[in-house]
Amino acid sequence: PNRLDLNDIHASRARELGVKLAIETDAHDVSHLDFMRFGVGMARRAWCEPQHIVNTLPLADVLTLLNVSR
Repeated sequence: PNRLDLNDIHASRARELGVKLAIETDAHDVSHLDFMRFGVGMARRAWCEPQHIVNTLPLADVLTLLNVSR
């Protein structure tokens, strides 16, 4: 698919700088949900681990990142 995501080089640099990334499909149709594999592959090539990916974090950590108090 034609995608505008960060490539692995830019994602790796973002990771090095402490930027949290999100992996998503940008799905406009149920059949597009399989596109998640492209984001996961990019993250792997960029040496990202779960702590670098915002949508793998526990809710409490996401709220802390967003400075949301409960």
